[in-house]
Amino acid sequence: MVTVKKILFLLSFFICAVQTQAQEDSASAVPPITADSIIRIYINAIGGEAVIRNIKDIKTIRTAVVQQIPITITEMKKQPDKLKITLEGINMVLQKVVVNKNKGYQENQGQRAELSPAEITGTRSEADLLSKLRPKDYGITREYKGIQQVDTFSTYLVEETDMNGKLVQYYYDIKTGLLVRKAANEMTPQGPTPTITTYTDYKKIPRTDGFKIPGTIRQEVGMQAVTSTLQNVEINKNIPDKEFE
Repeated sequence: MVTVKKILFLLSFFICAVQTQAQEDSASAVPPITADSIIRIYINAIGGEAVIRNIKDIKTIRTAVVQQIPITITEMKKQPDKLKITLEGINMVLQKVVVNKNKGYQENQGQRAELSPAEITGTRSEADLLSKLRPKDYGITREYKGIQQVDTFSTYLVEETDMNGKLVQYYYDIKTGLLVRKAANEMTPQGPTPTITTYTDYKKIPRTDGFKIPGTIRQEVGMQAVTSTLQNVEINKNIPDKEFE
């Protein structure tokens, strides 16, 4: 005999089954979080691939104070494989790094040293504004490692390993997609030293349709910390190739 109680029981069972299946279908429809999907979110957050492709060269000038000495940091990038970074203070060039395709060198207070092939590859990836979309070109593998708290930010942690086994950790803000921190062990005169770089105050660059770069960069090397502030940006001014000689 079919009673109202049995009908209600069967109906509730049926509804429960439908809801469970709907939840499973909904969960399966959400794409999994991967390192590549996080990088794509980041690229979109700083302007998008199409906007970045329109940038042929970029020059930034930042200022900082190191041991009470004012420092000017000038960085030039010419797509896809030219980079020059110059640190100036006390009326002289303190340090310079130049990479031009497969050649590169570093200069410290006038003393020049050629970069190794691995160093050139790593530095050239910094010159390429879209290097994050082609990690294999630079011998980089990466893996999503979960959610981490960085100060007040909930972040996605992506670990990248280069061809020499060097590990770098990147933390991307879940809310904005922007890179907020990078952590690695860098070689210093004292040997491998924990280095943390924090990126804040992103600025939208005029006449770029939305390209963004950090306004403030704080780098902690061991017990020392230096904060640099963006002063000027020039986009597509056709930087001469001789700058990278």
